[in-house]
Amino acid sequence: MKLRNIFTFALACMMAFNTIQAQNKLGVKVEYGLNAVPTQSTFLVNEFNQVEHELSIVSATPAQSIGLYSAFDFGYIFLQPEALYTSYSMNFEIENFNSQVDAPSTLTVTEKIQQFDIPVYAGVRYKFLKFGAGPVFHIGQHIESSFSDLGKLSVKPAQISAGFQAGIGLDLKYVNVDVKYQREFNSVTDHIEYNSQPVGIKSSLSGIRIGIAFNIAK
Repeated sequence: MKLRNIFTFALACMMAFNTIQAQNKLGVKVEYGLNAVPTQSTFLVNEFNQVEHELSIVSATPAQSIGLYSAFDFGYIFLQPEALYTSYSMNFEIENFNSQVDAPSTLTVTEKIQQFDIPVYAGVRYKFLKFGAGPVFHIGQHIESSFSDLGKLSVKPAQISAGFQAGIGLDLKYVNVDVKYQREFNSVTDHIEYNSQPVGIKSSLSGIRIGIAFNIAK
């Protein structure tokens, strides 16, 4: 499903939520995320169990998001679904141990990742303070990667994946500010296969998300 279609569907859902008998808000949100990922590596072997490459996770760039924000307040309880377009990059190194090469050569690969995020954030509030947690779903992931040009490596982006977030926020009259910790359930290499097999690195993305939303409707 195209990102535009998903975004339209999310907007329709938010407008439908607006009919709920609660104090509600609808707005535009921008978010900046500092990503961290453990630097792990694995050996890639061929069908004869010979090591051909070493794949290493190097780093992740900050995430940038923009989209729609909504909030529904039920006294001391709140529900905050969002629909965000998010982009960031992952950096890898792959070392070649091919016997035809005199010395191992190292290649740096950068993957550009674009996806549609749907955080469903809920919790308790006291005056203008919010404390919440909830799942975040990633849909329609698109990855620009050169791994597919490297022989036996292939890239298969996930159509849906998920993570978890928890944080604190300030709910002011026209502006909402929140700081969340987010961790993914999947590994950053789940979409990479070698010889049609998962590469097997268990290293998940985590980080801090800082967002600000401007209310445009109540």
